Amino acid sequence: MIKRVSLLFLITGGGYGFSVWAFKFLALHADVPQLASIATVESLIQLMIGVIGFGMQTEAIRNISSFHDWQKSLDQAQQARLTLSLLFVTGAGVSVFFGHPPYLALAPLLALSADYAMYARGYPVLGAWIAFCRTLLPPLMAVAASILFPNHLLSTYLLATIVVYGATNLFISFFLKARWFYLPAWNSLSIYLKTIPLGIITLCFYFFGLGMLLFAQFFFSPEELIPAFLVLKFYLIFKGAVRVVQQAFLPQMKAEIVCIRVDKICVMMGLLFAGSVVLYPQTFISLFFGEAFAHQPSIFIWVGLASVVSSMFSSAHTRALLERRDVSFMKVGVASVVVALLTLVILEQVRSGIEIVGVSIFMGEMAFACGLAKCYFSSQQIITRVSFLSLVTSVFLIPFLFRWIGGESLLLYLLSFGLTGIILIAFTYKELASPAIDIHTDLGNN
Repeated sequence: MIKRVSLLFLITGGGYGFSVWAFKFLALHADVPQLASIATVESLIQLMIGVIGFGMQTEAIRNISSFHDWQKSLDQAQQARLTLSLLFVTGAGVSVFFGHPPYLALAPLLALSADYAMYARGYPVLGAWIAFCRTLLPPLMAVAASILFPNHLLSTYLLATIVVYGATNLFISFFLKARWFYLPAWNSLSIYLKTIPLGIITLCFYFFGLGMLLFAQFFFSPEELIPAFLVLKFYLIFKGAVRVVQQAFLPQMKAEIVCIRVDKICVMMGLLFAGSVVLYPQTFISLFFGEAFAHQPSIFIWVGLASVVSSMFSSAHTRALLERRDVSFMKVGVASVVVALLTLVILEQVRSGIEIVGVSIFMGEMAFACGLAKCYFSSQQIITRVSFLSLVTSVFLIPFLFRWIGGESLLLYLLSFGLTGIILIAFTYKELASPAIDIHTDLGNN
């Protein structure tokens, strides 16, 4: 279990790590309006991916992973995705008419991506390499553009996105021996109608991330939104890492023993994030986001705490997917988004700091966790997870003591959290390394 997760993290972590550094660099050196436009593009890309996938993609993953005639399911899904993307193209034309950039025209390119089929067919390593390329190239080219031709930062980012998606789309089609293009058919959209609950769930996840910026932009200026964009981008990376863990064991997560191990890994990841930003806020923020944002740690701390809350019952999503408990999960998700948005609106009326975006994310994740615990977990399963969280949290006395005795510095941060990581691995290795059930892997083939 640890071997597979470690390999996937090594691949995706490299891309995500560079992405964090790249956006830190851009935040410190790039033109603020252009960086704000990139934030808008990122938010819209995530929105389009969520809407195009909707619940239909989740249903397709179930079918592709279990049916012998999986290519038929893939063809149906891809045709429906492309057809729906044409509505975004229409929206792009309307936006141009009103003087707005046609970012929505990227939708067909996103729709033709069948990366989800890579995971469903049991090729998580190749899927991780594809995600690595998509994460690496756009920010890499943006950094280069900020140095060589800063006036074309946004256009370079968009061009790099188009190139990397086009190339990886062709590779996926070639590898899966699937078609690379589909003719649109309006009747194919009926697939979406059958999976509305799953689609709403997908959109709920979007709002616990960059989607919050679409609402926050009505209350804050582009300059104020920059730290929110950076920390939510980092949070999106954290959620991506959690998804990597789950995708690595997708077929086995009907078993509680696998779910608890997945949740334990995710809890440790969340605590490393939260512990870093709570105990060493100046060092952590300066290291990953730049010294310019170290004076406003509150939003980073709230999002760090949200990562712990969201990780405790993270397996519920995959388990609900496999057990087809879509409607109850949808209700929990919608209620949580409402809590997050109400928190944003109410707090904006009484205070003006950008940290209210982080508080809103935290409150929404707290509502989500409580709903999942009530609907999907027995009392014993909840106690097991809470007990593990309490036990592992005690290990963070080590960086606390380092901080208390020696103050805040990069060296002490690296030493204390390096030691904490080693202890966590030693503490959990025996359990996580032992086979939970008969898990077949194709890592040797990938």
